[in-house]
Amino acid sequence: MYEENNAYNSAALDENLLAYLAGVYESSGGVFLQPQSSMILYINGYHDYLVAIKNIINMDSSIISTPNCRLHLYGDLACEFLKNVYPYLISTRDQARLLIEYGEHIKARKGSRIDSKEKNYRLEVAKKLKSSKFEKGIDLSYVDEWITNYFIGFFDSKAKLNIKNNNNDYWLNISLNVQNEELALFLQEIYDIGHIYQARNSIKWDLNYGEAYDLLRDINPYLIGKRKHSEICLTFHRYFQEAQKPLKDEEIQFIEGLKDDLKNLKKLNSSKGKTSNGTKVLMSLMVCEDLVESMDKLISKSENNLNYNGIVKNSIRYVKLNEYRLRNFKSKICENKLKNHQLGLNLENDLIEFVNQKSSNRSEFIRTAMEIYLEDIKLLNGI
Repeated sequence: MYEENNAYNSAALDENLLAYLAGVYESSGGVFLQPQSSMILYINGYHDYLVAIKNIINMDSSIISTPNCRLHLYGDLACEFLKNVYPYLISTRDQARLLIEYGEHIKARKGSRIDSKEKNYRLEVAKKLKSSKFEKGIDLSYVDEWITNYFIGFFDSKAKLNIKNNNNDYWLNISLNVQNEELALFLQEIYDIGHIYQARNSIKWDLNYGEAYDLLRDINPYLIGKRKHSEICLTFHRYFQEAQKPLKDEEIQFIEGLKDDLKNLKKLNSSKGKTSNGTKVLMSLMVCEDLVESMDKLISKSENNLNYNGIVKNSIRYVKLNEYRLRNFKSKICENKLKNHQLGLNLENDLIEFVNQKSSNRSEFIRTAMEIYLEDIKLLNGI
């Protein structure tokens, strides 16, 4: 697949890279549909890895915090990405076909006006997209040698690598969460290692000891996101296997040091791309169409070049000064409605800190603040 770790800088996307990206997308990606601007394709991950993926894709894209990092591709480029990886998709193949058709429909439209027919079409696509996620039965007849590169992408984006211990018995562990049970069983059958069991919201594939080492040894040269994690784990396993048992104190210290290195690497990756005090936080927020219409009415009446981001800021500041309005407030707009419009926000850190203090569900709290603010502004100004 790759001869070196920086091989992703190649401008040409051959079958190997496309299969790799298909694995990344199916493990950590998805698509939002927007009433006004087609679709947003996203891939979750830590900042440096998403920069590498961005270089692979070589398309105009952005990395935002939600609060975790996401790579976003918009509109026609999202559709183009899906077309490129479609031959190598397995569990999201039907959804991708639907999204490609939707993207081509949006591109072919003339004018920006959304009449009732177009609105109904978009709502129907959103419903089909949602229902298709729960359909069982995937076609594996077309899978070919590219499955190795697909798996490496899936693993690179999703796998968790650990050094575990019980007293002075240490071992290497790999866990991989797979949403689709058929896909999990298929991948396990190909590699014929580890065991699969039902986790809370997914199927968990667990590998331990020599099986985990053998897999890492084989795929380590081709990893991008998990390369450093993998090298620490490989160093540990070789050292532990060669050490005399029981372990001496200095050997235990060395292994514990490797555990700390792995833990610190995970912390470093999770902290990159996040902001500190005094800076702004980039995030996205999903809202329903009714809430968007309420904002549009306020913007049309405003004389101060108000926009969505400004309304969100004003909403948080408003409830910060009028916290009593939060008591017993019941949603009148977004509750139980399809939230298919995404707002890109750039909020001061003090506003985010206030939101985090008040609720563990940041998006829900901000939507509530917006409803309160818009409701009170409407009463005050007769909008």
